[in-house]
Amino acid sequence: MYSLPGGAFSFQEEQNLLAAETDTFGPGTHELVVENALGTICPQLPEWYEHYAKLTADDATADDEFGWSVAMSHSGDTAVVGAYGDDDAGDDSGSAYVFGRMDDGWTQQTKLIADDAAGADWFGSSVAVSDSADTIAVAARYEGVEDTGAVYVFGRGDYGWTQRAKLTATDAVAVADFSSVAISASGDTVIVGARYDDTDPAPETGSAYVFSRADGSWTQQAKLAADDAAGDDAFGSAVAVSGAGDTAIIGARFDDTDAGSATGSAYVFSRANGAWAQQAKLTAADAERSDAFGWSVAVSDSGDTAVIGTPRDDDASISSGSAYVFGRTDGSWIQRAKLTATDAAMYDGFGHSVAVSEPGDTVIVGAKRTDEDSYSGSAYVFTQANGTWTQQVKLTADDGVADDEFGWSVAVSGPGDTAIVGAYGESVLEGSISGSAYVFGK
Repeated sequence: MYSLPGGAFSFQEEQNLLAAETDTFGPGTHELVVENALGTICPQLPEWYEHYAKLTADDATADDEFGWSVAMSHSGDTAVVGAYGDDDAGDDSGSAYVFGRMDDGWTQQTKLIADDAAGADWFGSSVAVSDSADTIAVAARYEGVEDTGAVYVFGRGDYGWTQRAKLTATDAVAVADFSSVAISASGDTVIVGARYDDTDPAPETGSAYVFSRADGSWTQQAKLAADDAAGDDAFGSAVAVSGAGDTAIIGARFDDTDAGSATGSAYVFSRANGAWAQQAKLTAADAERSDAFGWSVAVSDSGDTAVIGTPRDDDASISSGSAYVFGRTDGSWIQRAKLTATDAAMYDGFGHSVAVSEPGDTVIVGAKRTDEDSYSGSAYVFTQANGTWTQQVKLTADDGVADDEFGWSVAVSGPGDTAIVGAYGESVLEGSISGSAYVFGK
């Protein structure tokens, strides 16, 4: 038996399948018993189906770019969506929306705005949520007079959501670009990427900051930088952190390696007894010039599986894209797989965003510009069994149109059974780029 969201589904005649509706569980959801001509349950059915819901802001306006960033709680019952272009406190001051899933579907619970919001802050450029959905971190990449950037932490109590802290670097520099944020399962560790930070030995090498919470107070615990830092590496352009908060993956999308300029890399840092140290540098086995490996990063709950997006990889065609899976055993990292779309094409940008389930056996990869020249976008689901990764399904919006850039952002629940995909370019109001996000499940 399979419970399918949406209406009736048709199956290929050559598969000799018969489907009979047996019961209805609510609006748009039916339980089907699917058999072949021999009367046996069909084993070929995919696990992922049409989307459960389309999320939009209840106060959507033009150029909000809702869906620029997304995050999802462990259970998949709470979603956070960033809208950096929201103008409530001035042009591009930004906001983030919290949605909850109840028995009757998804509803907007609250809208988060910084206490000191101002125009051009880009609040909502990156979002993260703890496992239990009681702590949310929101990056405001250009906050401050000199665009140094900040991260705001919100907590949920008996009376709703309140701002609990504003995190800034102790050595903040102009235009550091706090454009990426990640949070541990407990919500007690936050990693922030600052890709334009000026560190030795050259400008704009980038860095990442670690903040920790103890007894309700937040402090900067460490500043992370690559051992081989160089100018224009964009170290910190993407960040991820394990469940315990002791393993961090930092993307450096424009790092120059032996394979050529801007091939990109990702760095692994580990925390022991409160001290952070670089553990490994990850690069693609088939790295080439301008791949931008490290554009996006994700890590499993244990910290032993990392996924690195490479949207400018040219395997199928120019910037068709790819994603790499790495595994850690006894402290050593090795490349386990390279993921590409079965229908890869020019300029797909596959790997622009990545997400991984807590066990590390389900990966979502965003390809924001699929569908030839229309840039409507898509996302792909891969699963791993016995060490082998397989593409399960390609996710698209039912109402997708040109320039939606569906797949710009992706997130997945802990078990990997619910995913959210951002489409910031979607026009809820015609021609508006107000944005949306789509929730899928299995």
